This record gives sequence, C-alpha cells and structure tokens, in this order.
Amino acid sequence: MDRTYETMNQELFPRPNLKVTALQPTEGNSVNLSCETHLPPERLDTPLHFIFFRDDRIVLSSWSNFSGLQIPTIWREDSGWYRCGAATVTSSIQKLSSPREILVQRVPVSQVSLETHPPGGQAIEGEMLVLVCSVAEGTGVTTFSWHRENTSESLGRKTQRSQRAELEIPVVRGSHGGGFYCTANNSYGPVQSQVVNVTVRVPVSRPVLTLRVPSVHPVVGDVMELHCEALSGSPPILYTFYHEDVTLGSTMAPSGGGASFNLSLMEKHSGNYSCEAENDLGIQHSELVTVIVTVPVSCPVLTLRAPRAQAAVGDVVELHCEALRGSPPILYQFYLEDVTLGNSSAPSGGGASFNLSLTAEHSGNYSCEADNGQGAQRSEVVALFIPGLTESRSGPVAPGVSGGLLGTVVLAAGALLFYHWLSRKAGGRTASDPSRRSSDSNPQDPTYHNVPGWIELQPVYMNVKSRGEDVVYSEVSCLQKESRNSAASAHSLSHQTDSSVIYAKVKKACTPASGPHQLTSPAPHR
Repeated sequence: MDRTYETMNQELFPRPNLKVTALQPTEGNSVNLSCETHLPPERLDTPLHFIFFRDDRIVLSSWSNFSGLQIPTIWREDSGWYRCGAATVTSSIQKLSSPREILVQRVPVSQVSLETHPPGGQAIEGEMLVLVCSVAEGTGVTTFSWHRENTSESLGRKTQRSQRAELEIPVVRGSHGGGFYCTANNSYGPVQSQVVNVTVRVPVSRPVLTLRVPSVHPVVGDVMELHCEALSGSPPILYTFYHEDVTLGSTMAPSGGGASFNLSLMEKHSGNYSCEAENDLGIQHSELVTVIVTVPVSCPVLTLRAPRAQAAVGDVVELHCEALRGSPPILYQFYLEDVTLGNSSAPSGGGASFNLSLTAEHSGNYSCEADNGQGAQRSEVVALFIPGLTESRSGPVAPGVSGGLLGTVVLAAGALLFYHWLSRKAGGRTASDPSRRSSDSNPQDPTYHNVPGWIELQPVYMNVKSRGEDVVYSEVSCLQKESRNSAASAHSLSHQTDSSVIYAKVKKACTPASGPHQLTSPAPHR
C-alpha cells in the first residue's frame, strides 16, 4: 500500500509504470527494465529513488537514483513477475508499479556434432585425446554425454550452460580406438551426434633382434637369418639391419609384424648386430647381439727342431704344429706313424709344441692334427731317421741317410778299389798305360767316397707343400785326376774332400684328418 504525505487534493507523482523490452525473451539474450513516473512542473527538482524486484521477494537492485535496469543474459529460470518502485529520498512517498510477467523462452538443442583433437580422429598412443561435443542451436543448461559405439557405456557427462563441452582422455591406449558419439539435452530430450571413428596410432616399440643359424655355433658358410620385430607399432614399419655401424639392408613390413634379412657368414662377420624399427611416429633401436663366427682350422704345418744337424738317440726334438687359420681354442695332436705321441691345446689360437726324447724306435714319419670342433685337419708328414753312428775322417754322415744305405756305399767303394788293384796286377800295366788312363778318365765309372762332416747347425725338418712339381735332389761328386801309381791313387781317393749329399723325393698333399700318412721315399739319386 502506497504511503503518502501529500497535501490534500494534490499528488506529488503518479504510480510508476514498469516497462520491459521483451516479455518473452529467448534464453541467453538481454532484457532492459525501466520504471517510469513524472513530477509536476513546480516539483521537478524533487529527487526520486527507484527499486526493481521479482516475485515480490527477489531484489534485483537496491534503491538508487537509476530508473532503469539491464539484465545482460536472461535464462529460463529468470521467468516470473517483475515490479519496480519509486520513492522520495526521504521515503515520505513510496509507490509500486503493477507486476509484469516475463516468460523466458528456451531454444532446444539441434545439430549436435563431435570432433576430436588431434583432428581427424587420429590419436597417438600415450598422448591426450580430447572429444568436443557442441550444438549449433540450444539455450539454457545443457547436459552433454559421451559414448562408445554399440555400447551403453558412458565415457563422461557434463552439465553446463554452454553450447560446447570437452571430454579429455589424458593417456590414449590402443583400446581406445573405435567409434564415438555424444548427446546434448537441455530438457527437450537428448540429441545425438554422428559417429566419429578414432584411430589410435602407435609409435614403434623397441624392436627385438633374433639371430637364427643352422648350428649351435655359427661357422663360415652358414646362412644366418636376422629377424627384427617391434611388438607394437602402427604399420607400415621399416626395418634396417646393422653389423657394427655398417648397414646390411632394409625390409618393409606393410602390415606390421617383423621382417628378416639373410646373411651368408664370412670370417669378417664376427661382431655386434642390431636392428632399427621406424614408422611415421618415430624410430627405435634394438639391443646389440654379439656373434662370433667360428673359422674351421686350416691344414696345419708341422716343424721338427733338433739340437744338432744329425738327430741322435737321446736328443730332445721339439715338434711344433700350427694352423694359420682357425678360431680358438685349437687342440693339436702329434703322431708317429699310427701312434699318438701326445696333445697340446692353444686356447687363444696359434700353434702348440710337443717335446720328444729320441730313442732308436723314433725313426719314421711324423704328422700332427689340428681340431677346433669344426673338423680336424692333418698336416703333411715329416720323415725323421735316426741312423747308427758311422764315422769317417771328416765326421758323421749326412742326416736323412740310413745306416744300411751308407754301409752299402762303403762296401761297393771297397770292392771297386779291390777290382782295380787286381786288374793292374793281372795285366801288368803301369800307371802310365794309356789304356789305363782312358779307363780312369771315363766319367761313367762309379766313384764312392766318404761324406765330409756337417757344420753344427740347428736343423729344422718341416713339411713344405710343393706347387704340384716333383722335387729331386741328386748327389754331385767332384773327382780329381788319378796319380801315376795305384797306391797314390788309392790314397788320394781315400782323402777326397768334395761334398756328397743325398736327398729323397717328397711329395704329399694335406687332407682332412683320417689317419696318419706315410712318407713315400724313392731310391736316392746320385
């Protein structure tokens, strides 16, 4: 009820009138209110205050000298009955307007859509995926929800006064791939977006390198398969294979999975191997795998070292066997004919030795065998003979000539001298006889003499492979002219100082070990 302290029959200002720019505004729009009244001409200088409220209990603005009010954004819940009041500053006169109903209109949601960040539904595993649900039209409070296709599962829900809402998946997994959609509802019923397919692209994981060889230990000539595989990663994947820092080759896996590369092993292929997996999201390297290529032993070389030029009973002979190629460890076996003398190991490769104290039974053919588990190889044979101690004025006989052979030569020489002596006695010929001189000068007559002494050297007997040719050494004799009498001639012959050496022909090829080899010794050549 208006309170008034006015003079009789005179009114200071009439009841105010509330004016509204829109009585049925749309949600989200602005609405202006104004409270209008007027003063008589003689009281225009009287100040007035104004107030606005809704439903007689909600004060929209307190008393002030502003007769207008703006509601910047009006919502459906702002619907109701609005009034305003006017009063003098002293509040001696207060008057209220008639109520006006404002009914706020809500716009239903429409054209709901879903989009992703990164765009195009291309998510990357391990990174964030954002699902954005929006509406082209719709006012008021809207409830947004996100769903997977063909499931009733709700991934998330948000209620807000907005036409757009976001759902974040902080860490994307491969299982997040598939169809997604969203709905929006502002009390008129949910509206669904179209389905958006999300593809989770996976960077390649660290690949695993596997080496496959036909034997437990890879050997020269084996074909080794290098298999590289990244257990996860979006195809296509490019695999590259490395030996140390050298690229062996590359293979593409268009549908994912692993890839292989074949390598025919050589001795140089020992070392570290690795592989690399790459797709458009990154590169990963495998761990190193070490391969040791085993090299079969080559044909070994046997060397015999004696302390003197002519080996004798009681001497210690060193037998040294060495394969120039072959992966360690190498086991060496030493043989005399068919009998094993002993063995020695070379853990780091190289050769090995065996010492033998000679007895009379140690004459014969020696050989050795090298084996590193990839097939044994036998050396060529080396002949060593221990003759009897046959002495002459000049010293012992040459090594390699048996005692029987030397004895035969001495007997033949004695018989020949005796024959010449008898001939001179029977024929009565003198040393000056021309026919005798002619016979003595005949170079076809055999002449035997003692072998001079050997210089004391450290002899080395070893098998040397020839180049497919027979090697024959012959004895060479230097004869001096015979003196005029037979006695002087015999004496001169017994003191010859020319050298005489007899060698035997040796020819043998090295083959894989199958048993001791025999030395072929043809008759000596003179």
